[in-house]
Amino acid sequence: MEIKKFIVHHSASLRSGNSHQLQAIDRYHRDKNWGSSKNPAKCKPSSIINPVTGKGYYAQYHWIIEPNGERIQTARENEIRWHAGDYNDTSLGICLPGNFDIELPTPEQEIELGKLLKELKGRYLGADIVYHRDLPGVTKSCPGKLIPPGWALKLLNPNDMKKIIGNKQNDRQYVQGDDGVCHWLFSPALLESFHKAGFLDKNVVEWRENMDGLTIGETFAVVS
Repeated sequence: MEIKKFIVHHSASLRSGNSHQLQAIDRYHRDKNWGSSKNPAKCKPSSIINPVTGKGYYAQYHWIIEPNGERIQTARENEIRWHAGDYNDTSLGICLPGNFDIELPTPEQEIELGKLLKELKGRYLGADIVYHRDLPGVTKSCPGKLIPPGWALKLLNPNDMKKIIGNKQNDRQYVQGDDGVCHWLFSPALLESFHKAGFLDKNVVEWRENMDGLTIGETFAVVS
């Protein structure tokens, strides 16, 4: 199995209804049992045992990262899971429970996703990080409309963001990277995750009346 992509998904189920969705995802994939003429029973259990059922996980991802940051491996990296159509046999699937069309990942999810992606990039040097919606023919917003391009890549290197800059005119916050470029913060949740990781001093905030003299770079995301 040649790994070329790490594909990020969301569960599309609100956290408020179920803050720990692993077992629900496992049951749903087991019961749905997607099939085709080529493979009438795609959702076979993995070789990793679900301690709740005593059987292999049916969840069709390799990892699930719960809202509290718990990372559960539901399949081995050499096992094919049915999460990405034609790319199943060359990809690893990562699912974050939540509906990111209308809510944001938790800081704990963001931190753990960054750690996992960094580990995977170390093992599969040529593989790309992509969203489910980036794949040809996918019409879903997965991993959610609130997840901007480049978000997952930013989580790999949160220490690139050094200085918090506030703009009083539009009430947005920015972070200034080592490149001198200012990027919009994704959300208060992501900002808090950087603080918890020790990359930013929460008590040192430089307010500027405008952004004169500063280059506004790529949109990291809008503060909500």
